[in-house]
Amino acid sequence: MVGFIERVAKNERTDKNNIFVNSTQLADGVIVKIKGDYYKVNLSTDQQSYTLTKSYLINPEK
Repeated sequence: MVGFIERVAKNERTDKNNIFVNSTQLADGVIVKIKGDYYKVNLSTDQQSYTLTKSYLINPEK
């Protein structure tokens, strides 16, 4: 998971400390928070690439 977070940080041009995930293991469907925005991780079958799809919370933090 650490390698994934570092890769996302590099691709999103942000510090890895700005990235939060809802799981300790990388899996399809994990939610990632990047600088206040939420994304669903979609992994390729071989887990060698990913896409991020912007997501919205039903009950956002107050």
